Amino acid sequence: MFRKKMLVALNLLVLLIVLVNLTPPNARATIWQPWVRLTNDAGFDRSPSVTQTSDGKIWVVWTGDREAYGGYSRILYMTYDPVSNWTAEKVVAATFDNCTDSSPSIMQAKNGTIFIAWESNRLNTSIYAHSAIFYSVSNNNGASWSNAKALTDNQEENQEPRLFQAANGTIWLVWTKYHGAPPLDNYDIFYKTYDGAKWSPEHQLTTDPLWDVSPSITQTLDGKIWVVWSKIYANNTSDIYYQTYSNNQWSDVIQLIHGVYTNTNAAICQMIWGTIWVVYTRTDTENGFSDLWYITSNGTVWNSPTPLTSANSDRSDSWPGLFQAKDRGIWLVWASDRFDFVPPDYANWELAYQTSKVFPGDVNGDDQVYTYDLAAIGVSYGQQRGSSLYNPAADLNNDGQVWAEDLAIVGKNFGLGTSPPP
Repeated sequence: MFRKKMLVALNLLVLLIVLVNLTPPNARATIWQPWVRLTNDAGFDRSPSVTQTSDGKIWVVWTGDREAYGGYSRILYMTYDPVSNWTAEKVVAATFDNCTDSSPSIMQAKNGTIFIAWESNRLNTSIYAHSAIFYSVSNNNGASWSNAKALTDNQEENQEPRLFQAANGTIWLVWTKYHGAPPLDNYDIFYKTYDGAKWSPEHQLTTDPLWDVSPSITQTLDGKIWVVWSKIYANNTSDIYYQTYSNNQWSDVIQLIHGVYTNTNAAICQMIWGTIWVVYTRTDTENGFSDLWYITSNGTVWNSPTPLTSANSDRSDSWPGLFQAKDRGIWLVWASDRFDFVPPDYANWELAYQTSKVFPGDVNGDDQVYTYDLAAIGVSYGQQRGSSLYNPAADLNNDGQVWAEDLAIVGKNFGLGTSPPP
């Protein structure tokens, strides 16, 4: 059987050598499943973060106001798997104090530990007190949580934390910090890292006199760390900017989104086939209503911004969370007031989510299984994780190598998806 597989693979490779030189297809629009309402409560749900744990479960954490909490917001979460669907919402145990907890971020480290970071006024619950960044971990898939630990002090305002673990194991935390004294007070982006034993001192990333807020962080396949954020102008509009980090230095600041709208709450993620996505909230400065937009890049050139949701002219979508699951489906979670819209009270926001359609065998992310997917496997055929020629997108069964089994997946699903390219 093994010899037969090898002969088939070698014959296919002859074809692939020719196919590799074909012009790749044009990028195609992602095909989305219908959106689904996730929460249903009279409270205010917002600021979701989404990830997938090693057991395959999708986790969504968010800020939720519930009457049972006496007016305080809590860090809530739900998990999903295809068999049992969504669990009931739960409270992260470390956030049970009489304080306001909000803006969570979730990730699972390579060792299986789940991290959740958030902002809280628990160091001083006065309404005039500043917030600090806290985190809690679970080593048993959420059955229990560690006591909350402070990552910053509350001498100045610390908000909107975002977590990410780099390929080398380093955990990054980025957040918004209000610092300084008038007239030099300002919002800037700060960060610190964790090497598995201790957290580094905090570092200031942005230094512009304009306000820089709402960061998001990821790492691309070439090893660069990307941080995106919103810059607020004097006229209260805002645009999206970013910087990258490699070889121990930060790039210059680059403007990504600009225009007459207010562009905020950016979330960044690179898909396994290499496309970088940035999803953000775009608010009409005249009527104040917002929708989600996105922009993509191959790492060099950015495409034009494109609308992603439409909440109608009198409703809003905001606070996007973005993640790609192991089956290569893209998860988009956000907050919206489209569900319980009772004028003039627009405060009852709920969470919704949407996933992209998955085509098994689609290596290059063009929503079809065709000759270009065979060609992509041919380039990396026989390579293992760690090799310079290894392409994780071509490793369709996620076993750390590109081999006959991956070719078989393409062959089984060949022709699946949208129509072949011309």
